[in-house]
Amino acid sequence: MDITMVKSDPDYIRINEICGYIAHIVYEHIDLLDKVCLLLQSITKATNSITREVEEFFLYVKCDVLENDLEAFHLLKNEFINYYELIQSFEFDSELRVHNDKEYKIYKLTDNTEKIKVFRGVMFEHIVSAFVKPRYVCYSYETGCQVKINGQLVKISYGKGNERHKVTIDIAGWNPEDECGEFYECKIHPFNFKEENLQYLMHLHSILMEHAAYLEVGLVTADTTENAISKIHEMNINIADKIKCIGHEKLKELKTFAFPISA
Repeated sequence: MDITMVKSDPDYIRINEICGYIAHIVYEHIDLLDKVCLLLQSITKATNSITREVEEFFLYVKCDVLENDLEAFHLLKNEFINYYELIQSFEFDSELRVHNDKEYKIYKLTDNTEKIKVFRGVMFEHIVSAFVKPRYVCYSYETGCQVKINGQLVKISYGKGNERHKVTIDIAGWNPEDECGEFYECKIHPFNFKEENLQYLMHLHSILMEHAAYLEVGLVTADTTENAISKIHEMNINIADKIKCIGHEKLKELKTFAFPISA
C-alpha cells in the first residue's frame, strides 16, 4: 500500500517558529502540558489587557510546578505573552494581509479575536505534533495535509446536498516498513468536533484497516477525554473501538506511545 501526504494547510508568517519553540519546551517538560492546555482553553478573546491575563494565569497555576520545571515555566510565560501580543499587533496584521491574504479573508482575520481562535488551534496542533513526529523521522509524516492511498485522495462529502468535502487531517504519520501509522484530528474544545471530522476519520480508518498491521486514529483535545466522549455521544455516532478520544490527561501518553512491533 502506497500512502502519501500532501501539505495543504497554510504556513502562517511568524507563527510556526514560535509555536514550534513552545511545543519543544512542552515536549521537554511534559508536566507543564496540562497548564498549557488550560491556558489555550482559557484565553480566547483579544483584549487590551492580554499581557496581564497571561501573567495572572501563570501566577495562578505556579503553586504545583516542580522545581526542575520552574525555568521552563517562566520561559513559557514569556513566550505566550509574546505570542498573544504578536497576534494582536498591527505589524503582524499587515504581514498576514501580504503573506496569507487568502486565509486572512476566509477566516476573517481582520478581527483579533478571530486571529486568537485560529492561532490557538495552530499552537495546539504543534504541541500534539511534537509528541508524534519523532516516531516518523525516517518515514512519512505531515501536518495539515491530504492523504492519498494508492494514488486516491481520501475524502468525504457532507453538508446539504453533499456539496462540501473534507479532505484534510491535522496529523498523519506512516511507517511503510511495519505497515503502521497514526492519524489525528486536533481541537482545543470538544464542542468544535463536527460530524464531518468523525466521518472522515471513520472513512480513513476503514480504508487503512484493509492494509495496516497496526493503526491509531483519534480525536485529540486540550479538554478532558470525558468531555470529548460526551460530545461524540451527542452527535449519535458510533465510533466503537475505531476512533480514540484523547484528552489532555491522556495526551502525555502520545510522547511514549509505541506499536507492539517496536515496544
